[in-house]
Amino acid sequence: MSALANTTYDQALYGEPISVAIARKLFNTDSRIWKLGDWAIEFPSTAPRPAPETQRMVAELKTWTGLSSRQLARMLGTSHTTIGRVETGGDLVAGHSGNLRQRIEATHDVVARITAIANHNAAAVRDALEFEAEPGMSARLALRAGDPSVALLRALDRLRPRPAGLIAGTGSRRSGATAALHD
Repeated sequence: MSALANTTYDQALYGEPISVAIARKLFNTDSRIWKLGDWAIEFPSTAPRPAPETQRMVAELKTWTGLSSRQLARMLGTSHTTIGRVETGGDLVAGHSGNLRQRIEATHDVVARITAIANHNAAAVRDALEFEAEPGMSARLALRAGDPSVALLRALDRLRPRPAGLIAGTGSRRSGATAALHD
């Protein structure tokens, strides 16, 4: 027997042959200090951390739209690996991501409004984002170009079409509003 092996467990740890059968001891995990046989394992206490804002916004965008990470990355004008890094709480590298945080915030704001109007129907939200009244004129493309106000108006045109017969100008989209004849 080695000088280091004092107990049967020490003998097993250092590879010495064990002469007696060892009864299995309970694995106690009730306290912060776990017991595994004679060994005490202390784990540091962990406090739950709130998810960073960008991580929360990306998760909400994926929930509201039903888009995959790749599809959301295309809409935000970034790569799916960057979206994956944001989803896992990783930091955004300013040189690589550019103004991604602002694009995520603007897209989140627009999609939150569209989701509320679409009664939290992910298919309707995706349809409003992808709808092209004219070729190349979708809300998704406006978001990618960095123009959230145009994106919201394009999505509203799909979700709440303007009534036929009214004179429509470039003015406000208030309910029942019309434009002057000279507009």
